[in-house]
Amino acid sequence: MREIYLHAKTTRSLRLAGEELDELYYATTELPTPEMLGYDVNRPLWRDGLSLRWRVNAEIDDVVAELRPALETFADWAVTDREGCRRSPREELFGNGHAESPSPFSQIFLVDRRRRPDDRMAAFKDILPGAVSSELMLTDGAVLSFGSPEPCGVTRRRAFGALKQVDAWAICDASGWFVSGPDIGVAWIEQRMEELDCGALND
Repeated sequence: MREIYLHAKTTRSLRLAGEELDELYYATTELPTPEMLGYDVNRPLWRDGLSLRWRVNAEIDDVVAELRPALETFADWAVTDREGCRRSPREELFGNGHAESPSPFSQIFLVDRRRRPDDRMAAFKDILPGAVSSELMLTDGAVLSFGSPEPCGVTRRRAFGALKQVDAWAICDASGWFVSGPDIGVAWIEQRMEELDCGALND
């Protein structure tokens, strides 16, 4: 069983992104119900993007092919797996995304409504192990990845000062373990795409 993640940025606020979300719904009907990173059922983490996770018996390229009609409607996207494979329209960001022997990596999910995108990246680049990449930059947050197999608890202690400066955060390590900030609980929640309530976003 493989864990595959989709990080996608909509062309406008999720509240107004009906076309993208409809395409995503139709493109995922043959996949298991995904888990969405959010605060609660039907409540995504960001205003103009979302992260979904599937557990499937399929290769990453097969999932990308299934999602392709929806991916083409998004402003930006990245599909990754825990083994370190990455697919994105911005392959240069990830170096050799199609390497035969990709390296495991961890992910940090940030809600940060105060800083510019470049500043979000700079706050973590010098304190995380391995090369840090931006998988997605959003209006009010980011998904960062870094090439390290260290446990998420170690990463949390390492990045404690930087994490205190953001509105909400979560870390998913290369083994699949997950931890989120204590003030605003963030979790992977099973989410039927047709029931996604973008009107409740960040209320």
